[in-house]
Amino acid sequence: MDRLRVTRHSNDIVEYTVLHTHQPSLTNAAVTIGLFGITFWLSRIIILEWIQWPLLLLSISYAFVTLTHPVSQTISVIPPHGIQLSSCTVLRRRVDTFLPSHSISDILINEGFHRFNIRYYLAVIVRSGRPEEPMKIIIPFSDVKPTFKILREVYHAAREATFEEYSESSRSDPTATSELPQVGIEEL
Repeated sequence: MDRLRVTRHSNDIVEYTVLHTHQPSLTNAAVTIGLFGITFWLSRIIILEWIQWPLLLLSISYAFVTLTHPVSQTISVIPPHGIQLSSCTVLRRRVDTFLPSHSISDILINEGFHRFNIRYYLAVIVRSGRPEEPMKIIIPFSDVKPTFKILREVYHAAREATFEEYSESSRSDPTATSELPQVGIEEL
């Protein structure tokens, strides 16, 4: 299953949607509630009333978590205006965040440790409105955890649109790496 879906809305606007590897669905939530309902009913027959309410509470909370967890996250690159981040749940609830170009300080791929693995993630460093406030780091694909290959494609497109870094000739020639950004600690 291809987890990255690229949609071009016009010549400039490109939308990158990354799907979750294990997509929860309404069926999963219904089966979970059904199983807990049967257990609840059986506990009434066997007269284990003390277990009824914790099971009911557990089934409702599990269904809530399943239905509100994001199944896809999207970055819409809108040059020269900025980047829009979107997250969509099973119930099609959508949360959008717009980051204007003038507030984006940098876009980078970073690596972090999770248990005994190294995970790559895309990070957008955003300046706040006032100079005395610290910069914020926003992680666009925090819930779907895409592969490095997907992150690299989104990274190049976002940097190209936001900072006008790459030209078409360097994108078509894979050996032309001289235009890659050199980000140091002092720039952050």
